[in-house]
Amino acid sequence: MSLRPLPSLAMLAAAVALVGCAAAAGGSELDPAAGAPDTSDVTPMEVSVETLGPQDAATLLETRDDVVLVDVRTPAEYDAGHLAGAALVDVQASDFDARISEFDRDATIVLYCRSGNRSAVAAARMVELGFVDLIDAGAYDALAAAGVPIS
Repeated sequence: MSLRPLPSLAMLAAAVALVGCAAAAGGSELDPAAGAPDTSDVTPMEVSVETLGPQDAATLLETRDDVVLVDVRTPAEYDAGHLAGAALVDVQASDFDARISEFDRDATIVLYCRSGNRSAVAAARMVELGFVDLIDAGAYDALAAAGVPIS
């Protein structure tokens, strides 16, 4: 038996929207000849959300200069201390989706917060927005203790 990867939520939503549009235009969801898309050859995009411990994240940040570091805490938490070079995009802010969408969806993005909860929430939302290479580095204090430079 051959296992096939499950399609992402975004791909399923797009397929449902396309089928609905074809039906609204006079086609039928049950009749492919009437305009419903043929998705039999569509391969789901691979999405990577990796969770790294503080030491592994510190090593990654030290050895790669092509990653984007994003602090998803509140502005007050960020102002009290943050990892050097981190951009602030508060995951609890109403404009999170718009602000995070300004980043390159294909870039490797490392996320962190106070405890690891908000970074996981941010990663899940970013997957829905089409980001494909995300690293959840967890907690600020643990990263700072592992030697990641702070500001």
